[in-house]
Amino acid sequence: MVKAWICALLCLFSLPLRAELLDDVLSKGVLVAGVRDGYPPFGFLDAKRQYQGYEIDLVRAIARTLKVRVQFLAVSTQNRFQVLQNNYVDVLVAMTTRTPERQKWFDFSYTYFVSGQQFMTRVGRVHQLSDLANLRIGVASNSTSYDNVLKLLPTARIAKYDDSTAATLALLQDEVDAVTTDGHILMSYHKTIPNPQDYEISSFTISREPYGVVVRKGNPKLVEAINQALLALERSGEGKRLFDKWFGPGTSYKLKRHFVFSP
Repeated sequence: MVKAWICALLCLFSLPLRAELLDDVLSKGVLVAGVRDGYPPFGFLDAKRQYQGYEIDLVRAIARTLKVRVQFLAVSTQNRFQVLQNNYVDVLVAMTTRTPERQKWFDFSYTYFVSGQQFMTRVGRVHQLSDLANLRIGVASNSTSYDNVLKLLPTARIAKYDDSTAATLALLQDEVDAVTTDGHILMSYHKTIPNPQDYEISSFTISREPYGVVVRKGNPKLVEAINQALLALERSGEGKRLFDKWFGPGTSYKLKRHFVFSP
């Protein structure tokens, strides 16, 4: 009996351990990334149905560092974490804010973008946060924007939508008085909506939103490889060039970069 138990124990410990995800990626030669396909300039499909955008270029740069190809899979606000957890993608690079709560379930890379939550309303409607106290506010469920507005505006009438695009459509149809999400996303919407002169984005922000690459727990080698890739992009100046390409002075956004790729 003892012999049988020892043999069983030895067999158990001789089984190969689950390969780290980085090893799988390098072995396959492909990094599968969950990205957004309708949120310019972060991620979108061009006229030829090719992925373009800031996050798309960032994933390609990380993949070059790892010496692998990249494959994209479109994800939404609602399904992104499930898609990652169910192994459909290796990483998420999809405008995902690093928060303490999310870090209980997933690992995040160093910061590669920083935004801040703002509001879009009709011109002249809102000047400060308290003006929103009793208004109808549209926001994407399953988002940090929803958590923040619920906490800071408990008396507002919060309307949840599948994503911030649907919430913005509700604003245009006067179903809500304001829509809230990260300011850079609102800027993108403002450039494409009908009669943009009738709407404005708040001058104030209510949060700091650091975006990171999201990885399933238990893959420290992949997280470290991504972090080292980000630091290398920062040192080479490529990080700034990517920002300027999509958000900088030569674009319609005309923004300055106020962050670096960092922990």
